[in-house]
Amino acid sequence: MRFVWHRENVEHVARYGLSPLEVEAVFGAKDLGIAASGRRGRWVAEGTVAGRALRVAFTLSGPGEAHVITAYPIGRRRRRT
Repeated sequence: MRFVWHRENVEHVARYGLSPLEVEAVFGAKDLGIAASGRRGRWVAEGTVAGRALRVAFTLSGPGEAHVITAYPIGRRRRRT
């Protein structure tokens, strides 16, 4: 899969201490889960990278392309559900 990043999105995930490479690694995680987000055309991926559970919101922007909207660590409470 090819990932599409805009400068604003790179800056946004950096606020959570994440790099684009870490975010992209979620899609290769053993515990990867992907679901529709409830917002039209948006998807959510969750997985563990380097011991951190992460959530990535994205859209499919073309064949084999994911446009990353945001990503952030999943809190302890959320991981339980």
